[in-house]
Amino acid sequence: SETAFAQWQLSESTFPGQGELALAERVVVLNNTRLRVAEGTVDADATLQLANGDWQASVVTAQVPIEQFTTQAEGLLSADVDAAGNLGAINLNQIQAGGTAAIANAQVRLPSTTEPLLEKGPWTTAFQWQGDRIAVNSFSAPGLQANGTIGVDFTQQIPIDRFNLDVALQSFDLAPLNSFAPPTIAEYAQVTGLTSFDGQLTGTLTNPQINGTTRLDNFALNDLLFEP
Repeated sequence: SETAFAQWQLSESTFPGQGELALAERVVVLNNTRLRVAEGTVDADATLQLANGDWQASVVTAQVPIEQFTTQAEGLLSADVDAAGNLGAINLNQIQAGGTAAIANAQVRLPSTTEPLLEKGPWTTAFQWQGDRIAVNSFSAPGLQANGTIGVDFTQQIPIDRFNLDVALQSFDLAPLNSFAPPTIAEYAQVTGLTSFDGQLTGTLTNPQINGTTRLDNFALNDLLFEP
């Protein structure tokens, strides 16, 4: 049977890397692939069965700075993801994938505000792709735990479809939410305090539904402090 072997290297690249590519008995193997992203690394291995088109791949990242890809978040990403499918069905519904991920010192800011939504700290998750949704087996961030499903629809401008999440929020600081208020309201009304929530978040981004128990601590509107 046909055999071949090659080594490759990208030294003058945004993400320098190297790896090996082999062909033996109608199986293509990608081995020892490593890309360097700033001070982090991305390692990948994959196989492709030329006889039937089946493929599988694994990707492991270590300490990859996510600010390399977005201006709205920072932190160091370490992840372990496995995926499999068939070249005859290049369709997200036919791909099987899942894994775990952790972001050290994570912080996220939305475009409309410079205030971080959550306290800086570690984010961790375990997830699985289910064809048209992501099953979030677990998610944790400072003061937040969640699990459930998030639908995905790439025909939408924001590809988040229906979601069904169990959410536990502890001592969330309300002050950053002032940045989302229209200027005419923010000028006269500022909220402060902490909120905790335990319940379900379902629906869509345009029609979210919240069902659960909420607690407010030291809640105040401007200088008016509300009793618990």
